[in-house]
Amino acid sequence: MKRGPREQERPVPEMPDEGFEPRSVVRSERRAVPEPIPSTWLGRHWVSVVGVSIGLLVSLWRFGGAHVNRSPSRVAFPMAEFHWHGPVTVGHRVEVRGVSGAIRAVAAAGNEVEVTALKRARGMNPAEIPVAVIQRDGDVTFCAAAPGAPGECAEGGNAGRAGGVSIEYTVQVPTGVLFTARTVNGGITVDGLTAAAELETVNGPIEVSTTGTARATTVNGSIRAAVGSTGEDLTFETVNGSISVAVPENASVDVRAETMSGGISTEFPLNIETARPGPQKTATGRIGSGGHQLKMETVNGSIALRKATQGGPLPPPPPPRATRPLPGSERQ
Repeated sequence: MKRGPREQERPVPEMPDEGFEPRSVVRSERRAVPEPIPSTWLGRHWVSVVGVSIGLLVSLWRFGGAHVNRSPSRVAFPMAEFHWHGPVTVGHRVEVRGVSGAIRAVAAAGNEVEVTALKRARGMNPAEIPVAVIQRDGDVTFCAAAPGAPGECAEGGNAGRAGGVSIEYTVQVPTGVLFTARTVNGGITVDGLTAAAELETVNGPIEVSTTGTARATTVNGSIRAAVGSTGEDLTFETVNGSISVAVPENASVDVRAETMSGGISTEFPLNIETARPGPQKTATGRIGSGGHQLKMETVNGSIALRKATQGGPLPPPPPPRATRPLPGSERQ
């Protein structure tokens, strides 16, 4: 049976349904689903992100390596090298005069002296700082040259130029050649020499090992020395630091040790006196048949005198406090 036009246009009555949701609500939920914000931001700015990342990688590659395992002073100051070598005969002297920078001396394999100097400067080119080589009567001296006078040592250590200058020396000393080193700011290390050594600094420690004799003086720093001969006077002096000296067991020397604040220990029979009132301590005595003087003096630090074999290793630092003398020593 066919329906008429009116029946086809008649609306269908709405049926109540508890689960029914209005069509408007459904449309609202569909409109509320946006695109992810991070994807949208990255899509707009991906060129900037890539550019910044590449810039950071290039900066690290070019400049980051300059600060790895380097002290600030080595990064800030440019460096230049100086090299020299030449023969020096037995009994003559090699001398290094510095102002700022460490000095190191080791035994040479042959009869030539070899010197390497690392020059650093602030506000100038270190390659422009000449090192003077002064040869007189068989001896040779190394130092920063004076301006316009390549054969003379500069006063003040800066070669007459503005800015700080630092020169570190490494010297290879042949057998039987004497060695002298003087500086102001820097430590001095002497290892395995076979003749007398004279060492002096102001700010820095001193370590010396030689089969000959030695003298060492500093103000702020400790001293460790091992000598194989007492055929000349031995002097070891500091103000702020300890002193530890090793001499052969069969040595013949007269000993005097003195400290204002610290202890005195010895492996040789010595008289250890304590001043009253006050902390000052003095040790005196004779080893073997005596003869030359062994003087050890400090103000703030302990003193130790030890036995060593010929050309033996450096002695350890002294204990911080005084210890009792070994059996056989006397005490007043």
